[in-house]
Amino acid sequence: MINVTIKTNLNIYKTTCQKNTPLKDLIKSLNINFIFPCGCSERCFNCKVKYINNAPNPSKLETIKLKNIELEEGIRLACCSYITEDVKIELNEIEYSNFIDI
Repeated sequence: MINVTIKTNLNIYKTTCQKNTPLKDLIKSLNINFIFPCGCSERCFNCKVKYINNAPNPSKLETIKLKNIELEEGIRLACCSYITEDVKIELNEIEYSNFIDI
């Protein structure tokens, strides 16, 4: 099992997962309030997260859409990133109070 720590502006989540678990699935399973603007269809490129350590190799899409400096700093897209080894990740979690109830 792989150890995963996800640090947000609101919480710290610690869990384990299998190798090659999609990050988007892990975020959803932990009920982290993270926005995937295009519904994980890999079209908007706004679901950026930062790997503090052990960032996976960027996908072809990430190498096209992200700046080289972002890739070097461990920035990846949550919609197309897979957990391959023990990692620490930072992302912005949305507070419920920011949602509008219609």
